[in-house]
Amino acid sequence: MVEIPKDLGFHVETPEVLDRTIENSLQLMEKHTRRMKEDYETYCRIGDERLRDTLAESMNSRLNKIAQSFKDIVSFIQIQNGDYGYDESLSSKVRYAQSNFDSDDDVDGILNLIKKRNDITHDYFNENQLNYELLKAMETYGEGLSKLVIILKEKCQLLDKTLKQKLPKKKK
Repeated sequence: MVEIPKDLGFHVETPEVLDRTIENSLQLMEKHTRRMKEDYETYCRIGDERLRDTLAESMNSRLNKIAQSFKDIVSFIQIQNGDYGYDESLSSKVRYAQSNFDSDDDVDGILNLIKKRNDITHDYFNENQLNYELLKAMETYGEGLSKLVIILKEKCQLLDKTLKQKLPKKKK
């Protein structure tokens, strides 16, 4: 059995049950983004191949959770903007973000990673390829994850203010 050093930043938490809201989707995306960056930093520091493999799998799992949160949030944004089509695919959500959000190379790189993850995630023969793409993207575009969360938060906050302004005032 491998002894996991305590200084590697592993987190064990009591599971929390969350309602399915946009605020919670944003919080989950932010949490998994932060943890994925921590996992990547740890991956770069250690030499144990088994532990590195475990960290790569952890990052892969977090990418899946980030992708699902991203899909839910972009769907919300599309509905609120009246841009919602009938295509529920993750690829369509990435295309929407690429054409409607102001982003830089880091964010574009992360969006491409999410799209690529979607393309090869169901092909278990390409698992090593996905891990390689993920590590390469974290090295090159790692800050894009945090930037994407900020963009999504700003879009949702703007929509929330717009929705509140459109709601009728309560009568006294």
